[in-house]
Amino acid sequence: MSEQPVSPSAPSMEEFARQMAALRQDVAEVRAANTRLRELLAEREAELAVARERIVRQTEVITAQAEEIKQLRELIAELQRRLNIDSNRSGTPTSSEKVWERKERAEDKKNASPGSRGVYGPKRPPGGQRGRKGTRMEVTAGPDRIQILSAPDRCGGCDAEFGHGADAGFVRAQVTELPQVMPETIEYRMPVRRCSCGHATTAATPEGVQPGQACYGPNVKTAVALAGNTAYIYGMHDGKVVWYGAGATRGHATIKGFGLLTGFTGILVRDDYVGYYCPGQPAGRGANLPGPRRT
Repeated sequence: MSEQPVSPSAPSMEEFARQMAALRQDVAEVRAANTRLRELLAEREAELAVARERIVRQTEVITAQAEEIKQLRELIAELQRRLNIDSNRSGTPTSSEKVWERKERAEDKKNASPGSRGVYGPKRPPGGQRGRKGTRMEVTAGPDRIQILSAPDRCGGCDAEFGHGADAGFVRAQVTELPQVMPETIEYRMPVRRCSCGHATTAATPEGVQPGQACYGPNVKTAVALAGNTAYIYGMHDGKVVWYGAGATRGHATIKGFGLLTGFTGILVRDDYVGYYCPGQPAGRGANLPGPRRT
């Protein structure tokens, strides 16, 4: 006879209720723990956001400070360079240096050992240095004028008088000079013609000349104005050639006296001074006269 399997006994209702209550308590505890973990995670995320913002601000501050440090270093280098400048190493005139600075510089140079560099660089002989390619004015073979000077009559060594036949050639030297400017007085004689009606007509005089009077010409007036630093300098260029002219006054008569571009019909660039307009020329058009610059 075969044996029948024995089935486990089912828990009672009280036991089942106790197990369900225990499970519900475990689930509640897990849910509470999950809620707490979510709160902690939210707090950490907020702290991380604040930290990230702080890092961004600190990075901006560091970048600005690095730029400021760079500018300060450049300023310190420039100030140090200016502090080391004196009349020996720049175009600074000696009179602009402080008295004690000149004395200290002179004392340093006096105490410097031969060949030492010091603060003024290595000592070197005056004049052109070794390896320098020199340039000089060449002597021309055909001078415009030859002037023979008086020969010496006594020896420069023993002071003895030179006798006959002591000539030993010559040494030449050339000087290129501008010719001396001499004033020239010009007398204009204007013919006078008398008509049968009895009226006498005198020839037209040059511009700026009055009949029966003496005056200075435009070149003399310009020279005086230049010497007195009151002349007007007119300039004009076409991109290749530059022309300058000086005038004692600023006006159309002076500009016209230069005689430049009187027949020019193109367009030139100049400022809007009214003296540049030719008679009958409307304002704002291209002028055919150069503009001035006051010296």
